[in-house]
Amino acid sequence: MPSSQSLSDPRRVTVRLPDFLPDFLPELLGHAAFAGVAILLLLAAGQPLLTDDTWLHLALGKAYAAEGPWLSADPLLARALGPPAPAAWLFDVGLFGVERWTGFSGLRAVHVAGVAAILALTWSLLRRASGSRLFASLASGLFIALSAYRLIQLRPHLLTMLAVLALYWLLLEGTSPPSRKRIAGAVVLFAIWANVHAAFLLGPLLVGAAFAGGLIAMLWRDAGARERSRGRAIGLAAAGGLGGLATLLNPGGIQPHLAWFVAGRETPDLARVGDEWSAVNLFAFPLPGLPPSPLAWLIFWGLILAVLALIVHVARRGRQSPNGNETRAPFDPALLFVALLSLALPVIAVRFLWLGIFPLLLLAHALRPWLEARAQEKSIPWIGAVASLLLLPAFLNWGTGPLIFATLPGTWAGYAEPYRAGKYHADLIWMLDDAGLQGTAFADYHMAGFAGYWLAPDIRTLVNGTLNVPQDVIAANLPLRERRGQREGETYTELLDRQGIDLFLGIRLPRAADSARPWFYSTAHLERTPSWIPIFRNLTSAIYLRANAKNQPNLQRLVEYYAEQEVPFDPAVGFDAERVIRKNRNWAILHGLIPRHFGAITKAAYGSDPKLKVQGRGTLAAIYTALGLYERAIGLDRKRLEADPGIVAVRRRLVWCLLRLGRITEALEFAEPLGETPPGDWLSHRIYDVAREVIDSNAEARAGLIARLPVLSYAEAAALTAGLAIPVPRVP
Repeated sequence: MPSSQSLSDPRRVTVRLPDFLPDFLPELLGHAAFAGVAILLLLAAGQPLLTDDTWLHLALGKAYAAEGPWLSADPLLARALGPPAPAAWLFDVGLFGVERWTGFSGLRAVHVAGVAAILALTWSLLRRASGSRLFASLASGLFIALSAYRLIQLRPHLLTMLAVLALYWLLLEGTSPPSRKRIAGAVVLFAIWANVHAAFLLGPLLVGAAFAGGLIAMLWRDAGARERSRGRAIGLAAAGGLGGLATLLNPGGIQPHLAWFVAGRETPDLARVGDEWSAVNLFAFPLPGLPPSPLAWLIFWGLILAVLALIVHVARRGRQSPNGNETRAPFDPALLFVALLSLALPVIAVRFLWLGIFPLLLLAHALRPWLEARAQEKSIPWIGAVASLLLLPAFLNWGTGPLIFATLPGTWAGYAEPYRAGKYHADLIWMLDDAGLQGTAFADYHMAGFAGYWLAPDIRTLVNGTLNVPQDVIAANLPLRERRGQREGETYTELLDRQGIDLFLGIRLPRAADSARPWFYSTAHLERTPSWIPIFRNLTSAIYLRANAKNQPNLQRLVEYYAEQEVPFDPAVGFDAERVIRKNRNWAILHGLIPRHFGAITKAAYGSDPKLKVQGRGTLAAIYTALGLYERAIGLDRKRLEADPGIVAVRRRLVWCLLRLGRITEALEFAEPLGETPPGDWLSHRIYDVAREVIDSNAEARAGLIARLPVLSYAEAAALTAGLAIPVPRVP
């Protein structure tokens, strides 16, 4: 950062720009770039609900609205430790109230309004700190790049963001001691905060950091300045102490304070690699598809280096006051300590990246004299404008932009839907609800809140985002998705028995992951498993029922349900997808067993056009593979390979189907050419390796290896699901 002396040095290099460029143009461009990023973010926030935990908060909000914050039992979980901790009960009730009064559209509007308020407050604080509207737009764009992954989620952390910004405005924006009114406002803020989000402890932490910075600042100041710093430190201590006591004014007392430490410790046990409790690794470039984005990682590094440079600059170029006995720093030491804490927390958990607002505010304060001194130079606004313009494509390509574009519906009709029913495999949930089944269900972690909202209390899930379950249940989550036992020597079915699961919801196609985020395929986990029968199956999901005496009433409900639907169902063997397609094709299409153009596919597969026949039979074999109709798929693919042995995708599918049927020797025979494919064809090599490995494996290990084996590429899976009916959203 330049010293005050360098600002007036006539030898400094200046850049002259053409006089015909209007003075307002760089600021206009900078604001336009920020507006572009902000509008894209608001569009993402306002899209159909896609935050998994929103459903959890809605379901709990309904319970809190009926019983108050002290629930007698957990309304959603089958093996809960007790009532859920009411750490966010006020947020939950408010969210539920908005949904009941205004519907899902109201929830989306509230989300957009909340994000807009955060952005507006951020811009305002940065403008006042820097004295520059252009700097405020640039820094606000950087804040969006750091926080977009959090801002597009409708969760109580949005209120924490607002609370943190409000806390800065009340206590830290000025260097004077906070007034009694501001301290009182902070105390009220703490009391509300402790009832809407467990992250309320950020407040005392930030105030404590500011207090420590104020104390250290007193060490090198003269008597007058020291007295002012002392007054500010006393004010911060009062706000922090009284605010800390105010956080105890919640239904859980001290328990929400403990939840702060429990959440981060237990969440990694779910092996959700993309979870936001994972730390930011400063010395490893981010993995694709996982937070932080490459842009956020680079900005975070930039903030670290900028703050360090600022500290070094102040240490080396401290300015002497006129009386010669005081060294004055061009920034607020209290804010410096808050910024340092904000840079430390993301190294613990990536979810705290949004706290980069404090280093940005620190830099805004420090750069203000420099910006004001060069206010008349044309080059400085253009530097800010160019930086803002570059940030926009960087955000779209290397920031959260790709995630936003991947989730935004492609049509207005899609955007108008209340929520993304397909994301939660809602056809499974609607079937369970319509059939009136009861019991304990295992559903993938991201589906649990949605399932609880629609099915509880008749059907309760094993685990959800509250983690209000024993450690043994949390530890079972990953083995259940990977089709293996949890304990030494335990089989998969023994694990299901021990957890008391009645209904197993399997999801997804057996495709390769397209990013570092793990892809769990569980649709076929319980195929041909003793004591379990399929009760529903479509191209991308399945439901299995434990066939025991306890579930005989469920089985009878299923018989009645399918009879009403005019769909064949044999309670002895369960749901037969091929029979359903043959007997009631319209129902099969509406429920996602086959694509809408299935008739055209079969016509092409058995028609006279050779080219169309090849394409049709390939698509038909892929559909049969996904539905578990392996014999049908094998018959088609054998003939295809006889005509053209070099088609790798067909050979992969044939080997995979043979493995699923337990025909290991035959599978290995067809797999040999896969081992000779180029090294870059990792999917073929994976199938070949598993075909060899299962020969010497016991039955349980063999089943697990085959269950975790993908067969489709991302592109093949996308083509297979084209034309599938999407579940229709329901409104309570």
